Amino acid sequence: MTQHAIFSPSATDRWLACPGSITLTEQLESDSGGHSIYTAEGTTIHALAEQVLQAKYVDRQDPQPILAAAPGKPWSDYADGLDSFGDNEVTPEMVWQAQTYLEAVDAIVQPQDTVGIETRVTMNAALFGTIDLLVHTRRGEVYLVDLKTGSGKEVSAKENPQLMTYASCWAAQFPDLAATVHTYHLVIVQPPFEPAVSSHAIGKQRVQQHTEQLLQTMYKVETGIAARTPGDHCRWCPARAACPTLRERADHALSRSFDGLQPAEWDELLLLADHLEPWCKSVRERSQQAAEQGIEIPNRKLVRRYGRTTWADEDQAENTLQVALEHAGVHNPILRNPGKL
Repeated sequence: MTQHAIFSPSATDRWLACPGSITLTEQLESDSGGHSIYTAEGTTIHALAEQVLQAKYVDRQDPQPILAAAPGKPWSDYADGLDSFGDNEVTPEMVWQAQTYLEAVDAIVQPQDTVGIETRVTMNAALFGTIDLLVHTRRGEVYLVDLKTGSGKEVSAKENPQLMTYASCWAAQFPDLAATVHTYHLVIVQPPFEPAVSSHAIGKQRVQQHTEQLLQTMYKVETGIAARTPGDHCRWCPARAACPTLRERADHALSRSFDGLQPAEWDELLLLADHLEPWCKSVRERSQQAAEQGIEIPNRKLVRRYGRTTWADEDQAENTLQVALEHAGVHNPILRNPGKL
């Protein structure tokens, strides 16, 4: 089996909408240089959360000491490949996200349930993945839980393509168990947002329909008849900078004059702009990666990028700040509404 899935479950929405992107991404030689600051932080939170769930549901131990000891530890203590982020430490906010995930799992798991942490599910040699948590109940239900740590885009559990693909893989891998299941619960835990947990239930027939769609798309790619279809999914495609279809649309857009355009023509140009914006972003990202690897670009200066967290809930932000200050040795700070704490 290959090191990575050609048809990645996490990119299901993209390659279902644009099957032709699979060939491009497989041909692309990644020069990302490893983790970004965002993926490194997410990897650390996932690793901490995995330790917590392992302690509670496998080792039958209290996970709270693990959470209490985490603030201030370097990210590299939790996952391989993070040595370059040696100055970054686990923050109280990261611990809070792991704690929120634990609480969400506690609300799902009941006695006698089978709990799988970081469970590998496989449909075939090209489509497989690892789901954060899989719970198989004796009540004929399966819970597929995915922890999301990014605050850039809220992810919905409703008909979530990634989780549905995990369900399809699990059902294909364990057909006898799947025959006893009537409901699949898709669960997203994304602590930066409120509410942090969203869930959506689907029946086994919907999983079967999704499986058929996956197999049909894979067949198109394998037989060379997969089309490239630009759309919103382009912004998440790693091959967007090398996409011939986007390049053709860019050439077409540059040849147009803005004078005397009719409403329908403006609509066409705006649609082109929507498709090309991800391409422009990819140019900047790839140039940043090249500069970080030592390539000097004329008239450009390398500026390191750092993550920044924004809060939609003031109370949540205040509580997190309180924990951080106490961890730093600052007690009883004057906050916006100290009487609430």
